[in-house]
Amino acid sequence: MKRYVHEVFRYAMRTHGSSTGVPPVRYLGKTPKPHSSTGVPPVYCRQRRTRGEQGSVYLIALLTLSVLGILATVLGWSATVQARQAQRKEAQLRLESLAKSGVSYATWERRHRNRSLPFTETLNLNEGRVVVRAEPAPQYGNRAIRVTAQAFYKDESLTRIRIVDGNRPYRQPTEFALYLRRALILPIGKRLTVEGDVYIGNNLSVAGIGGMTVDGSLTLARNLTGSVTSTVYTETNSNIEVLRFADMNHLRMSADQLVIGPAYRPFGLSLPNGTLYFVQGDLHIAGTLRGRALVAVQGNLYIDEDLTYGDSDSLYIFIVSGNIIMDDDAETLHGAFVSQGGNIVFDDEAQVYGAVMVGEGTLLFDDSLTIEHDLRLNLDWFKEGTKGDEAVEDVPASPTPLVFPSPIP
Repeated sequence: MKRYVHEVFRYAMRTHGSSTGVPPVRYLGKTPKPHSSTGVPPVYCRQRRTRGEQGSVYLIALLTLSVLGILATVLGWSATVQARQAQRKEAQLRLESLAKSGVSYATWERRHRNRSLPFTETLNLNEGRVVVRAEPAPQYGNRAIRVTAQAFYKDESLTRIRIVDGNRPYRQPTEFALYLRRALILPIGKRLTVEGDVYIGNNLSVAGIGGMTVDGSLTLARNLTGSVTSTVYTETNSNIEVLRFADMNHLRMSADQLVIGPAYRPFGLSLPNGTLYFVQGDLHIAGTLRGRALVAVQGNLYIDEDLTYGDSDSLYIFIVSGNIIMDDDAETLHGAFVSQGGNIVFDDEAQVYGAVMVGEGTLLFDDSLTIEHDLRLNLDWFKEGTKGDEAVEDVPASPTPLVFPSPIP
């Protein structure tokens, strides 16, 4: 009996004054084994741990729900924004396609069905509706017509205006933003973007996806290898009038200003409207172009820096017998660039606002090239500068001045 009491008393003395704050307990029965080093019976530790764990679980659950709610809100907002952007992009693409379809329709009606001008037609297509208006545009030439296409898709609309030659069954070279007599090969890593129509008088080979984008029509005299994005249509094995270049001797005799090269024009040119400026030799040029003129170069044309228009009324055409080479310091070019027998070489990320035409040479550029067509180039006076040798006899001894129209509003 004494041993039992003594054991209980000894156990109680060990727990007396412990840091747990639990008062000592005297047990009349068998002494339970302590749950931990504190000597507190299992019931006390179990209750305290359970309450702490429950509080932590509640806190973690609350934080988790809050985070999930925030993520759901952010993802929902992002999805809504992306959906709206996709809808706007889709609407814009459909509007562009409708407008260009309207232009193609009006051109076909005039060229192949000889429909009288002016005429207005409403086309109800699956994608939407387009209203086409075709009317004479004598300020751009005797055969020129002005086509206005107004496209409607859902609650949005878009208007596009094109000046085309309406009296020929085949398209004229001046209607293209890019005109090549020979083949074009685009290896992987090179990108060509054309805002306008394209004609290639041989095969076209595009390696990779997205190497060539045509915001207009693509016409090929032969075959296409690879993939090209064309917003209007892609036509292979097509017939078209071959671009005939003017004879350099004829241009030299008809020139208003004759320069014996090589010539350097680091600040550009300011010429009276209708001027035929002839350089017998190489021409180095950069800077600002003012006026409306045709520049003929019997040699090579070197573009040392950016070549831009001084005002919205300026318009220049460069007809070169040799190469047209763009320096590394140049990025932006305004004007139409025609190479009769040489190559046209553009620097990386070059942007051309006008047109590019290559006769017997090749089009070369680094990583990327962008060409945006200037509609004013489809003019009779431009065709005068691209006539063949058979047309020289019809030109009077004293050349008539070139007549320039006003820019398209």
